[in-house]
Amino acid sequence: MAMAKELVIIVLVFVLEFQCIKGVNKDGTLLLSLLKNLKAPPNIIRSWNSSDKYPCHWEGVSCHRDHTVNVLDLTGQLISGTLSPAIGGLRKLRALYLSSNTLSATIPRELGNCTELEYLDLSENNLHGHIPLEVGRLTKLSYLSLYSNFLTGTIPPSIFGLPLLEEIYLNQNNLTGEIPSNVGNLTKLSSLWLAENKLSGTIPASITNCRRLAKLYLYHNQLHGNLPESLGRLQSLAYLYLTSMRQVVEMLRALRPVNPISRNSNTKGKVVLGEPSTPGGRNVMSA
Repeated sequence: MAMAKELVIIVLVFVLEFQCIKGVNKDGTLLLSLLKNLKAPPNIIRSWNSSDKYPCHWEGVSCHRDHTVNVLDLTGQLISGTLSPAIGGLRKLRALYLSSNTLSATIPRELGNCTELEYLDLSENNLHGHIPLEVGRLTKLSYLSLYSNFLTGTIPPSIFGLPLLEEIYLNQNNLTGEIPSNVGNLTKLSSLWLAENKLSGTIPASITNCRRLAKLYLYHNQLHGNLPESLGRLQSLAYLYLTSMRQVVEMLRALRPVNPISRNSNTKGKVVLGEPSTPGGRNVMSA
C-alpha cells in the first residue's frame, strides 16, 4: 500500500512538472496551430511565443480574466494562407477580426463552435466556397461581415434566424439564389448589405418586420418584382440602394411619398438610385 502511494505521488509530481514545462495554455496552443496554416509578418511570429504561459500579450490577442482568448484582431496584417479548423477550439472567443488580408480556401465549419462570438469580420480576403451552415449556431452574433470575397452558393437561412444580428455585410461576393424569406426574424437589424452578388427572385415581404432597418443595399443583383408595399412604413429606413434592379420604377411606387428619388447618397431619408462609395464600417469590440 505504501509503495502504491509513493507511485501516485511520483506520477502527480511528474504531471505537475510537465505542465510547467509545456508552456502556453490550451488557447495559446490553438493559436499556434492556426499560425501553422498562415504566412504571417515577423512581428506576429516573434510575438506568438510558445514558451509563454498565456497568449494574452501576443500581437492581436486579448484575453478574459481566466487567460482564455477574448478577441483576436489581425486586421490588415498582410496575412495569407488558410483559416484552420483549430479556430473552433477558442470556445470563449467573442470577436474575430481577420479582414483586409489575403486568406484563401473556405471558411471552416468549426467556426460554428465559437458560440460566444459577437463580432465576426472576415471581409476583404480571398475566401471562396459556401458560407457554412454552422454560422447559424452563433446565436450571440450581432455583427457579421464577409464582404469582398469570392463566396458562392446561397445565403443560409439559419443566418437570418440569429436573434441578435444588427449588421450584415455579404456584399461583393458571388452569392446566388433568393434572399431567405425569414429575413423578417431579424428584429434588431439596422444594416443589410447584399449588393454586388447574383441574387435573384423578389424582396421578401417579411423584411418589413425589421423595424430598425436603416440601410438596405441591394444594387447589382438580379432581383425583380415590386417592393413590399409595407416597406414604406419602415420609419427608420434612411438609405435604399436599388441600382441594376429590374422594374425599379414600379418598385419605387410602393414607397411612402416622403422619400423622393435622389442620387445624393449623403442625404438622410432618400431612396437612392446609385451606389455608396465604400461598404459599411466595422464595429470594434474593445478588450
